[in-house]
Amino acid sequence: MRPGQHLGASVITDNAARFGLIHPVRRRPTSLPSPAPPHALRHDRRPGRTTAGRPGSREHSTPRRLDVGIGAAQSHLDVVHPGHRRAGVPGARLTAAEPNHQRDTSLAHWPVGSASMQQLAIFDLDNTLVDRQGPLAAWISAFSEQQALTDLARTRLFDAMRDRASLGTFEVFCSEYELSPSAEALWLDYSDYMARSVRCPAGVLDGLSRLRGAGWKVAVATNGGTEIQTAKATASGIVDHVDAVCISEAVGARKPETMIFQKAAVACGADLALGGWMVGDGVDTDIRGGRAAGLHTIWISGGRPWTSDDARPDHVTTDVGQAIDLLLTTVG
Repeated sequence: MRPGQHLGASVITDNAARFGLIHPVRRRPTSLPSPAPPHALRHDRRPGRTTAGRPGSREHSTPRRLDVGIGAAQSHLDVVHPGHRRAGVPGARLTAAEPNHQRDTSLAHWPVGSASMQQLAIFDLDNTLVDRQGPLAAWISAFSEQQALTDLARTRLFDAMRDRASLGTFEVFCSEYELSPSAEALWLDYSDYMARSVRCPAGVLDGLSRLRGAGWKVAVATNGGTEIQTAKATASGIVDHVDAVCISEAVGARKPETMIFQKAAVACGADLALGGWMVGDGVDTDIRGGRAAGLHTIWISGGRPWTSDDARPDHVTTDVGQAIDLLLTTVG
């Protein structure tokens, strides 16, 4: 078996090939059916059953670990989802978490275009590489019509799910409005719909590949549940165009914590201490978090004005396609 070759629902990474380890990554079919209507709930699922895009646990449960035997020793590796290997482009390595050393996070010693700064680009997922708000609004609209929710209830549900959603979100909402579907059934339906509905534009996927072809290490760092974020990154095709996907629940750290940026860098064979770029739409999670981790930053504004006086991004672009072009033509 060669590194990167599929074995059922698994991908064998560089370290896996070396030590005979298998890193499970649930995959969706490359040809996906049209998203099912949000209200088409499935009531025959067994409690605790999980499939890609159908998490059966809370978004912030204890991070899963793989017990890995290397000779007579045992080590614990955090689950960091790698992209596929492609011809001429090394795949991501499955590596142990590195310590979060204290260091100078000032950007003054990394001038733009500095030859000392490595070509590392870390991207946010939701509302950066994929549009989350569009599918979210569509699911809430259909669900609200099915449940005959008032406009106020619909607005409250959207506000509660605007930035993130979990099983707990649905438990609170179902209890407050005495809805007949169980919170678990709603969470499963929502997760399935979102995973199959998000899209990454072909031009963005091509841009990610061009970055890697130009020598960049490319990672995704995203907050969220392992199952649903893995399903989004897989269904949208992103895993085929990056070196690693680092998910907060899997690694036990959330943006803006420095540790998740460090783990994303390590997962694609880079060293966070050598600098790089964080690209995302989140002011606190991506821009402040990226700067605190010692990274240059590009804010995806979506047409919004920058209103904060502190931690201004190095660059502002309307969308991620412009940010990729900037990395390729200006700062790389």
